[in-house]
Amino acid sequence: MAALAAAVHPLSASPPPARRVVARRTARTRLAAAAADAVICVFLASMWILFGSLAAMEVGRLAWGEGCPVFVAASKVLVAAMFTFALVLLFGVVPLMTRAAGPAPAPAAADDIETAKDQAPTPKSFAAAAWGALRDPVMLAFLSSMPFLLLVIAGAVLKDSSPVKGSLRERTGSVIYAVGALGLYTVDFLVACPILTVSMWRAWRRMA
Repeated sequence: MAALAAAVHPLSASPPPARRVVARRTARTRLAAAAADAVICVFLASMWILFGSLAAMEVGRLAWGEGCPVFVAASKVLVAAMFTFALVLLFGVVPLMTRAAGPAPAPAAADDIETAKDQAPTPKSFAAAAWGALRDPVMLAFLSSMPFLLLVIAGAVLKDSSPVKGSLRERTGSVIYAVGALGLYTVDFLVACPILTVSMWRAWRRMA
């Protein structure tokens, strides 16, 4: 009779042990963290490839012309890198950073606003903050590429303002533009990208 009763009324399955539940939660947490790290790595890699392909395109154009295999291959890599960069930025990095930053703080009360106004930093502290921002590695990397950006702008203006095609002004502008573009892409690839990669990775690890 006991066997018949057990067959008619089977025992309900016991809940999984607590250790198994904790292990599943830990596995899901680690998987989510690994996926987030992978998104950041793909974003940074696409940024590096983007600037590297720009530099390769400029080298190929200067050495062999725009129809050479180096220029064509680098242009295709550039399109793929830009597409990947945009997709990962919009649908990966921005949601991750928003989620890691947490909810927005509650609006401050009127008394808190008045207290903040009374405790506003002095001009000296503003100067110190500006000096600290200028000493930031990312800002230094940006400033290191500014001279080449100015050369690009000056070369483009000089080349486009030439009234005669093939004139000395146009050739001079083309040379200035080429030097500025090659220097800009090279500095961004070799200096700015490594510094920005390290800074973003450290910021992400602090937020994660």
